[in-house]
Amino acid sequence: MASTSPISTPESCTGLPRRNPVIERKSVVIRTCSSSSPSPCPRKNTTVPTARITAVTTTPHRKLRRNSSSTLAPSIPAAAPRRWRAARARPPPCRTGDVPGDPTSDVLAATIAAAADVRTPALVLDLDALDHNVATAVARIGAARWMPHVKTAKQRIVVDALLGAGVRAFKAATLEEVDLVAAAARAADTDVEILLAHPPWGANADGAVRRVAEAEATGVRIALLADGPEHLEHLAERARGLGATTIPVYADLDVGMHRTGRPPEAWYAAADRLRRPPFVLVGLSAYEGHLRWSDRDEAAAIHRRVADVARRLGVEHVVTSGTHAFAHALASADLAEGPFHARVSPGTIVFGDRRSREAMGHLGLRQAAYVATRVISAPRADRRTCDAGSKAIAPDCPAPGLEVVGHPELRPLPRSEEHLPLAVDGPTDVRCGDVLLLVPDHVCTTVNLHREALWVRDGRVVGFGPVEARARHLYDPRDREDAP
Repeated sequence: MASTSPISTPESCTGLPRRNPVIERKSVVIRTCSSSSPSPCPRKNTTVPTARITAVTTTPHRKLRRNSSSTLAPSIPAAAPRRWRAARARPPPCRTGDVPGDPTSDVLAATIAAAADVRTPALVLDLDALDHNVATAVARIGAARWMPHVKTAKQRIVVDALLGAGVRAFKAATLEEVDLVAAAARAADTDVEILLAHPPWGANADGAVRRVAEAEATGVRIALLADGPEHLEHLAERARGLGATTIPVYADLDVGMHRTGRPPEAWYAAADRLRRPPFVLVGLSAYEGHLRWSDRDEAAAIHRRVADVARRLGVEHVVTSGTHAFAHALASADLAEGPFHARVSPGTIVFGDRRSREAMGHLGLRQAAYVATRVISAPRADRRTCDAGSKAIAPDCPAPGLEVVGHPELRPLPRSEEHLPLAVDGPTDVRCGDVLLLVPDHVCTTVNLHREALWVRDGRVVGFGPVEARARHLYDPRDREDAP
């Protein structure tokens, strides 16, 4: 098993060297707002344990400053979340210090508030929790069987951590994500396999075929997802136009989502075409994303069928299962005993969210990604409004869509684009200017909304970095000078 090491935050990227601070604990009275600030619900001064970080020096980076001291907020149990979708069971609450939920999550809001020049809403990564999640997932799944989908993370710092843990295969949904993993692998001088797990057509197919051809000269092997016989012909036509002679492919098997792929009979009929130039049949992809954590019997039947198809097609690799079904795939004797290498592809587990809480708790993983938001208005005694609307967190999820960490009295109401109203259901000391932490229902779509992420380690801000693979380019970045 590959050894894991803490995720590094290079000084060239962050401007803030990673140090181990000397911590002096004492009790002080804290307020993040002026005592003269008007509020319908004034708070009282509160004496809480705090930590003062000493003997730490930092180098300013793009005006990201760190105070010489940091005040830590008290630990307050979080609210039990409301249902985000009526058809799904309510997830357990994310209480700070419990699993999931990092033991230091209750101090992050105060840490971010101390970094006064950080704008909100902000994507926040707890690097200690990220270290823990990568190491725990590798120990549970095995580096050789984990093919994490990078559509969740979209960041070089996470890909570097996965490579450092021994992971050598990745799934991607966009060409930007393919480029992210390929660049990280080349920088690490490491051989990797990348599956573009989204059938490319048109200009996307051209970009994919070009990357496959260019990667042949490096240790990066890129395979494409073949949606069906018609898609194979389209890829072959694009390959001829670009002079590409070899296209590794995974056959996309539809196992119940009815989103992409074909049933077994269609692939049996197309078996010869899968092996005629320019194609090299590498594996079978079967994504049972419609299953939930509790669907064990249905998952077992699906995995038995996948193994049968893989044997008949004679593939070398099989990849299944995102966050909600990967444990069932790992338990499948049909997949484990087949004449192929079976992998699973959960990606959400590196960060966590409310939808994946059952899987996270099963593995003992921690919440590693948050959205920091500031209270911008208190229009009446029973309402607070924050600056994290649907353009900052879980845009695809209905209300509540998120959870406020450490404040059971604050209930999320439907968001608008730039506003998050919170109903106040009990006594609160939250007032304008305060920083709150939010856990999204869906972290993948949340990450994609942010240009940069703030990095926190050991309860302090250590830097920030870009979300390199967010969104999409209209034209291939290498062709931009010639684009109209």
